[in-house]
Amino acid sequence: PHWSEGLISFTKSGGYGSYGTALGAAIKQLTMATLILWGRNDQILGTKDAVKFRNLIPNSQLQWIPASGHVPHLERPDLTAQAIVDFWLDRN
Repeated sequence: PHWSEGLISFTKSGGYGSYGTALGAAIKQLTMATLILWGRNDQILGTKDAVKFRNLIPNSQLQWIPASGHVPHLERPDLTAQAIVDFWLDRN
């Protein structure tokens, strides 16, 4: 219940990467290599926050999952798993 209202409120707040929030400040302090996986066709959060995360998180890499929406690990598990493996192999 109240999903639509919650989503509208979240969107109006600026989302996860809002500069004025505690979460936004914490995200900027991450130091470990970070893989950001995002469905290219995400219609729940859209795609703008993916770029925000990429810009806020130092040492991060954004990997788009094509032909996927909000849950790429369920919609495209093959591509999601391969992106994770490739990211890990590149760092080890």
